[in-house]
Amino acid sequence: MTRPRRAPALALSAAVALAGCGGGGGRPAAAPATVEISLYAFAPATVTVSRGQAVTWVERDEDVAGKGAHSIVLDDGSYDSGLVARGESVTFTPSVSATYHCDVHNYMRGAITVR
Repeated sequence: MTRPRRAPALALSAAVALAGCGGGGGRPAAAPATVEISLYAFAPATVTVSRGQAVTWVERDEDVAGKGAHSIVLDDGSYDSGLVARGESVTFTPSVSATYHCDVHNYMRGAITVR
C-alpha cells in the first residue's frame, strides 16, 4: 500500500510553483489537481487529470472534538493516505480512474477520472 509524503500546504505550493523551472528539456509536468477537504466533503467531488498528473488533497476542516482528521482511501484498496490533519496535504498520482472515500467519515466520497 502506498503511503504519501505529507507537506504543509504552503511548502507544497512553493514546490509546485518551482516544478517547471528545471532544465530537463521535456515538457513540464502538469501541476497537481487540488481537492479541498472542507465541511466534511471533498471539493470538487470529481476531478479529471491527465495520465501522469497528480492529485493533491488539502485538509482544511476544523478538528471538532478530535473528529476533524480525514483520510483518502481508494475504493479498490490500492491507496490509503492514513490520517491527514488540518493544514496537511497528501499527493497521489493515479494510473487509472477511481473512486475514493474517507475511512473516518465513510459518507465523504469522491472520484478521479484519468484521461
